Amino acid sequence: MFDVQAWYVRDIILGLIKVPDRQDRATDVEDRLVLEDSSVKTAIDEVRYQGAYLKELNNETDYPQINVEKINELFYQWIEQRTGGIMTFRNNSYKSTIAGTVSPIHRTTSKDEFDDSMESYLKN
Repeated sequence: MFDVQAWYVRDIILGLIKVPDRQDRATDVEDRLVLEDSSVKTAIDEVRYQGAYLKELNNETDYPQINVEKINELFYQWIEQRTGGIMTFRNNSYKSTIAGTVSPIHRTTSKDEFDDSMESYLKN
């Protein structure tokens, strides 16, 4: 999400997107808060809400199109795994929504890994 936000800001700086006036920005924030309060009741709803925001930013820029539905599916999977085991959810792997490759399972469980250096991580 942060890279799409950065791209949006880049487009503002380049003059490709006009920043609305203060009142329109305030109204937009209020509208978003009302929508969030009325539509977000669960963690899955939070993912959907954020995904819609991501789509909005993506559609307003020339950022390469991303598959928000696939990204949401990964978050749904992550939520399920986290709910199923707070001490084990980090031990899973996921499929890249861009490359389609599945990350390897790390050789050490998260709770037993004490070396967080890049060299240790890449030893896999």
